[in-house]
Amino acid sequence: MNKREFVRTAGGAGLSLLFGDRLWAKYATMPVERLAREEDFWEALRGKYRLTPDYINLENGYYSMQSQPVLEAFIDKVREVNYDNTHYMRTTQVPDKLAVRAKLALLAGCAPEELIITRNTTESLDTVIAGFDWKAGDEAVMADQDYGAMLDMFALQAKRHGMVAKRVSLPMDPQSDDEIVQLYASAITPRTRLLMICHMVNITGQILPVKKVCAMAHARGVDVMVDGAHAFAQLDYRIPDLDSDYYGASLHKWLGAPLGTGLLFGLFPALHSTRPDLVSTLKGQAGQPSGARAAARFRSCRSPAFPKAADSAAFRSAVCGCVATSRRSRIATTPKSTARRRSGRRRCRFPT
Repeated sequence: MNKREFVRTAGGAGLSLLFGDRLWAKYATMPVERLAREEDFWEALRGKYRLTPDYINLENGYYSMQSQPVLEAFIDKVREVNYDNTHYMRTTQVPDKLAVRAKLALLAGCAPEELIITRNTTESLDTVIAGFDWKAGDEAVMADQDYGAMLDMFALQAKRHGMVAKRVSLPMDPQSDDEIVQLYASAITPRTRLLMICHMVNITGQILPVKKVCAMAHARGVDVMVDGAHAFAQLDYRIPDLDSDYYGASLHKWLGAPLGTGLLFGLFPALHSTRPDLVSTLKGQAGQPSGARAAARFRSCRSPAFPKAADSAAFRSAVCGCVATSRRSRIATTPKSTARRRSGRRRCRFPT
């Protein structure tokens, strides 16, 4: 299921609660390009966020604020868990996590058994990196522009096991997708076991040809792990369509879920070939960890944030991907003076 279909189903159901059935029925049938220009829709949506009048925050990549409906639902869940105490943990916690995983799988376009709920992209991908059975001389390929936490984890594996972390440097203005594919291909040798690639580079916003790189790497017998921290819920795609072996993302970034929520996608054979550093006590029917059924086979973070990630998916995904991309393109071509008049604010604050 792609995000256009999600808008008509689970995501649409979430937004119908915000706009009302009659008004949402009008928006739900609009072509994506027209909805991107429908100012009443975006003004109503903007009203669901509490914005400071002091500055315009242009940094949403660290994490995005929750909409007010999601925030209030999250606070209610915190109160509920605190009130129910261990009774919640013993009876409702696992069903909650599995329900969230099912909804996230719907959004990601994969089977629930292929997802593990984590706390962020770093935890997801570091779990894979540290879980590989590295031998001295094994190689992994990555880029200088990859996220520092994962580069550090590869460096740690090199120190511990004698594996080799090989880096390439991405061109800022590649002439074609093939230039990127060949750059990664040039670093692969018979000792290469894993290739890491960003879906969207966090420091530049560059979108890389992940599917083509995956095809190239797989033809050479190399697994591919994708850093999707800034792509998930911002671009319109299904994770399985990329043909990667592993995919990590943070739900508190562009999905707008509570801080401290993420996911790890893995194909069944690949996911189970890793060696987790933490193992959940949740078992399958045969007494063994059942796929990614342990909504935390690798990690167990007992937090009410996970159930509320589903609310974020219902609220946010209906306006991400196909719709939000069109909207961002429209904003990008709007004259600065017009945008300033619309916002009513002139000061911007950037991270230092």
